[in-house]
Amino acid sequence: MMYKTHLIFGILAAILVLQIFKIENPIIFFLVLCFASLLPDIDFPKSWLGRRIKPLSWIIRLFFGHRKFIHSIYVPFILYFLLSIVGQKEVGMAVFIGYLVHLFADGLSSEGIKPFYPLSKMKFKGIVRVGGILESCVLIGLIILILFLLF
Repeated sequence: MMYKTHLIFGILAAILVLQIFKIENPIIFFLVLCFASLLPDIDFPKSWLGRRIKPLSWIIRLFFGHRKFIHSIYVPFILYFLLSIVGQKEVGMAVFIGYLVHLFADGLSSEGIKPFYPLSKMKFKGIVRVGGILESCVLIGLIILILFLLF
């Protein structure tokens, strides 16, 4: 998916979590979750995030490849665990949810993800072509849903 679709998925997830749970710092939670919804694409130097931190993105891609370990289910658990250890459990939860939202969205794409890589090569993939008309429809639908939830 394109960054704007990931970001809108992140915004929707943040709104839903904030409406359901009592979050101590809702603005920080919202911003971190939205950022984390873009974070897995750090492994792709041409992504929105990758272009902003290109040297780091190239290093990550060199070691991990694109849509491999960084796009696995293990990374959000590791990040949540590390942030919880340093006393940032709420931030860790925002990262965890945002990261999972990204993986879910990429799982809808025709490129798909391997959520259990490297332990399994099993791939989840959908029918949404990245940048295609169906992705535009998903994006518009998500925006309408967000507006419905807010008003």
